Amino acid sequence: MARVQVQDLPDAPGLQPTVRSGGQYNVAVRQAGRNKLMDLADALSTVNPMLRDYAGIQRVQGAIGEQEAMKVSDADIYSSLKKTDKDLFDKFSGIERRNRAFNNTLIKRAVNNDLLPAMRAESDSLLDLDKYKDNASFLQAVDEFINNKWTDFAGQIGDEAATSDGATAVWNSVTGPFKADMLAAYDKKKDDFIEYGQEEELGLELDAFTQKQIDPTTGEVIKLDTAGLGKIAQNREKLMKEAGITDRKKRNAILLTSYSRQVDALIAKGRYSDAERMLAAMNVIQINGKPVFRTTDAKTVTTPLISKLNTATKTADTRDESDKAERFANSVVNVSSNLRAVGSREEATDLDIKEIGDTFRRLGVPEAEVNALVDQVFTGPGKPMTQFQQVLRQAANNPDYPDIVNERYYDNIDKIDLGFDRAANRPIRASALTPEDIEDETKILQDYLEKNPTKSWQEFERTRNYKLPDEMKTFGDNFVKGNYVFNMDEYKGIDRQLDGRLDAIAYDKNLEREYEAAVRGDAQAFAESNAVFIKERVERKAVEVADLPKEERDQAIRDELKAALDDEEARFRARVNARTSAFRAQIKGYDAQGKPVFQRLTAAQVKAIEKDGVAERDDFFSDDKDFKYPSLMLADKFENPSVPQAVVDEDRDKMVEKNQTDQLKRSLYRFGYNSWNPKSVEMMEKASMDADDVRLFGNPRELQTVTSDWVKVLLKDTTGEQLSDDEEATRTLYNKLGIFDETSFRIFIDAQSQFLDR
Repeated sequence: MARVQVQDLPDAPGLQPTVRSGGQYNVAVRQAGRNKLMDLADALSTVNPMLRDYAGIQRVQGAIGEQEAMKVSDADIYSSLKKTDKDLFDKFSGIERRNRAFNNTLIKRAVNNDLLPAMRAESDSLLDLDKYKDNASFLQAVDEFINNKWTDFAGQIGDEAATSDGATAVWNSVTGPFKADMLAAYDKKKDDFIEYGQEEELGLELDAFTQKQIDPTTGEVIKLDTAGLGKIAQNREKLMKEAGITDRKKRNAILLTSYSRQVDALIAKGRYSDAERMLAAMNVIQINGKPVFRTTDAKTVTTPLISKLNTATKTADTRDESDKAERFANSVVNVSSNLRAVGSREEATDLDIKEIGDTFRRLGVPEAEVNALVDQVFTGPGKPMTQFQQVLRQAANNPDYPDIVNERYYDNIDKIDLGFDRAANRPIRASALTPEDIEDETKILQDYLEKNPTKSWQEFERTRNYKLPDEMKTFGDNFVKGNYVFNMDEYKGIDRQLDGRLDAIAYDKNLEREYEAAVRGDAQAFAESNAVFIKERVERKAVEVADLPKEERDQAIRDELKAALDDEEARFRARVNARTSAFRAQIKGYDAQGKPVFQRLTAAQVKAIEKDGVAERDDFFSDDKDFKYPSLMLADKFENPSVPQAVVDEDRDKMVEKNQTDQLKRSLYRFGYNSWNPKSVEMMEKASMDADDVRLFGNPRELQTVTSDWVKVLLKDTTGEQLSDDEEATRTLYNKLGIFDETSFRIFIDAQSQFLDR
């Protein structure tokens, strides 16, 4: 690669104002080696006259003649003065030094404070290899960058200083080294890019070389053959030289980084023997007759790797492998036994699935792979038990898994095969179960009894390959203590009784026709979802009274059943009341943004409300005092009057007392409520107004706070939980507003939010 030598170029100079004898200012440049450019700067700073005392010049021009004087240069004037008026010439020389000092100070301050920091800060944007792919385009960009900086620099110091020879000299002394340094940095970045590419290629090559290999005949892992590692290093050395990496230390560093990184990856994967073999091979690899991995620099990297490998190996050996293998083999036996009577995933218990996953973990499979292997047990062509055996073998032969997976499986293959044989042919003695096994099996028994409420531990035992120990039998007896209820006629008739009660509501002849279809559909869905709540409640009661005499026990069950049916009937009736409520918000469609559009009062309806609900009347037989409500009198005079809520509430109480619904309706429409008041529902009911006609909350925060309490009750209600008296009162309140499920709740929130957004 062609190189640009910039080592001997000086750093960009720092400029400082210096005072010489006589008060003369000059640019002092740090001497980093002389060059012609710097000599020129010194020369220009001493001979550049910058006198601008126009009062003195005009005195000379007066002697020459005003018109001709404008054609005479400053230098000619100074030359003439030196010959004719020595005193005046000395005065002008002092002015020249002052002006030159001033301009030089401007230049130095601008360079030190602004130019150099800005150029250093912004220069990194030029070192973009994707944008500038060759020296020509890069140097063009640098020139444009420098030109832009000159414009900024000249604007900062002013035209007079910028056009001086001193400014030009200083500028050249700064930009020359800057351009050379930038070119050097650009070349350095290209070198780094080449080196990174070589390192990346070598890493991929080593990763492919060290992939685990499985013997197709025996299924066992083939140990890593390290013979090719030396050849890879030698070939990479040649490729790096051809790529222009001439520094031997850099080439060695790339080799060391890539090889050590691959060893670290083997350790992370649990392939300790392969990592050890690779480190041993690195110890004898030579490049050009020199051991590149045994140098002092290399040992600072390989020594920590050796320590890490030793630590990992000791940790792996902390627990006796024979114990781990034994637990793994026992786990295979248990899973095989559990799967013997399982034909699909749906038939497996949650603990069955957990134990399958734990078996793969005990084998040593990485955690990220466990769930996928469990899925394969239930998705293959054979029965789950057969699939389990096949998936185990496939995991053992997976080259991407740690060595221990293959070793643990094939070292214990006889025990594993024996376990499958036992699971398929004969039961295990209960005494052979460990405490951990009994704990796991008891959870499986519980899951079985929950899914099969009419069965006992005796039926469960027939699905296992062992006899249940006494503690599991006792658990099973206690768990099914209330199973007698399943044989009671009252329990068997729960669905029928609930259907009858719901139909009485859904097919009520007083139900408005527009709601018939919806309510009957609700009844069917409610019966399907809520019958289970009644059954669970009765089953809990059955366990509670199981030890009572039969007559007392059965009566307690009947009482509990009636109470449960009453609660569910009341729950459904509340939902019907909410669905058919005249006060619920009505949606007539949705706008372009998907927001609901509500069935608000029409203009004609509003006009009628305003007309009928006036504060005063001229009817001959009416008592005007009955209609002189302060709040409505203000509404007669102003479009949006501000009326205290207390005044509005007082007027409404009188309207209700006198049964003046027109005025009440107008008051609700015009003023709504400035804060939530449960009494508002009663007022809406008397005025026959909807939740989308009256504002019920003062602000969004209040809306959220109040309705969050409703949501808690709504959730309990929809999940079949029993409600307290206060919760039932809350349900009655929001039911009147048309709320009975999540959808109706959101409709109400949207309707009230639109009021608050106005």
